[in-house]
Amino acid sequence: MKSISSLIFLIALNFQLSAQDWSTDTYQYEELYPGYVIKADGEKIAGFIKYRNRMAMQDAIVFYMDKDNPRTKETYRPEELLEYEVADKHYDCIKYSGSALNNDTKAVLLVKTGCINIYAWYQRSDQYNKLVKGDGESDADFAERKYPITYVYHQKDQIPVDLEYFKDDYAKKMSQYLSNNKELSSTVKKEKAEFSEFKAKAVIDQYNKDCK
Repeated sequence: MKSISSLIFLIALNFQLSAQDWSTDTYQYEELYPGYVIKADGEKIAGFIKYRNRMAMQDAIVFYMDKDNPRTKETYRPEELLEYEVADKHYDCIKYSGSALNNDTKAVLLVKTGCINIYAWYQRSDQYNKLVKGDGESDADFAERKYPITYVYHQKDQIPVDLEYFKDDYAKKMSQYLSNNKELSSTVKKEKAEFSEFKAKAVIDQYNKDCK
C-alpha cells in the first residue's frame, strides 16, 4: 500500500463529486415531475413529486399518484420513507440531520454511489438574513451561498458521518471507519496523519475504489 501522501497526490488528479444542478433551466420549483417513493415497509409507489428548494426537499415531499387529481395528494416525511426520486435527484432517508450526533431521519441527496455513499446535506447560512444577491450573480449561485453544502458519508451498518466527525483523533477514527479494508485502515493508523478535509476525502475515495 502506498503512503497516504502518495494516495492523495494520485487521487487529486481524478477526485470529483457530481455537480448538483439546482438551476431552473430544466426543472422549475413548485412543478410536479415523475418520480417514486419507497415507503418504510418497502412498498414502491410511482407518481409525481413537487420539485422544491434544496432544504424543503430534505424535510418533506409532496406526492401525487395522479398529478391531475388533487385527491391523490400525500405529504411524506423522511421517517416514513426509505428513499425517493424526482426529476434528476435521488434521495435516501437516513439518520442524519446536521451532524453524526443529530440523528433524526432526513432525506439526503445522493451525490456518488459506492461502498461508502456520498450525500449532500444543506443548511441555512448563518448570514442567511443578511445575504444580498450580487450583481450578475445567478439565482443558483446565490442559493449556494444561502444554503451551504455538507457532504455526508454512509456505509452499511455504520452511522452516517460528515468530515467534522474525523477532526478529533483523525487517524484512529478514520482507521476504524475503513476497517473493512485492513490494508488501508492499517496505513491510516500507522501514519498518524493530522486531519485535513482533502486528505479525508482522498482516503474515502481510495476505499471506494478498492471496495468490491
